[in-house]
Amino acid sequence: MISIVDTDVLLGLVMADDPLHARTMVVSRYFQIQNATLIISPATLAEFSLVGLKRLGLVGMKTSLSSFLRELITESIGSNDMRMAQELLAKQQSKDHSLCDCCVMVLAKRLHVDFIFSFDRGYIKNGFVLAEELIKKRKN
Repeated sequence: MISIVDTDVLLGLVMADDPLHARTMVVSRYFQIQNATLIISPATLAEFSLVGLKRLGLVGMKTSLSSFLRELITESIGSNDMRMAQELLAKQQSKDHSLCDCCVMVLAKRLHVDFIFSFDRGYIKNGFVLAEELIKKRKN
């Protein structure tokens, strides 16, 4: 079981008061039980560092970032990935889809991940399966 992780999940993991914290923890526990492989994009880490700085402060962001780098597999983004992400971004119809999201989608395709660990419904609109949805289907 392989998944790529998005920024909303990173915030949900480290912030107990985040609206997605409880859902993030449920999916995260499931992944631990299943011994899932979790991959992260450098673009996601960069996005987290910006958002985390505002929400966690400098020390909290640095501590969290170090933890993610130890626990998750960072997959590099090459120039071809960036070109494909930019092309995908050009096709998006909502301001809710960022270049970071497009990098996640490009890596998800290239790495043939099973699903994306995010709660962003925009991934579904782009043909991807979210982790939470997949878990619900497996439990039924």
